[in-house]
Amino acid sequence: MNNYSLEDIVRCVHSTRGRLRFRLVDSAIDMYKNLSREQKEDLHEKQEAMLREIENMQGITSVRIIKIIASITISYNPQVTTEENVISSLNSIVKEYYPKNVNDKTEK
Repeated sequence: MNNYSLEDIVRCVHSTRGRLRFRLVDSAIDMYKNLSREQKEDLHEKQEAMLREIENMQGITSVRIIKIIASITISYNPQVTTEENVISSLNSIVKEYYPKNVNDKTEK
């Protein structure tokens, strides 16, 4: 498991009851730009797996990704889960799938 948190990769830019919107932080975008083609393909596969896990989380009603602005919107049923539970689950998923060197500029 990696030693960073969700905030190292995405930040919540909007929150209302039943919906959260996140954007990639600059360091995660920069890290992605510096990956090789093979690393990007590997990351894309991991992102697809992450998306499936997010969609299967209890209480999630929809997940929308807008790649051009590096945004993800997650809608959830507040009668089934809470914002805190969604964020906690996302944090666990991110730690499982995201590259270990997101904040380590020396690691290639």
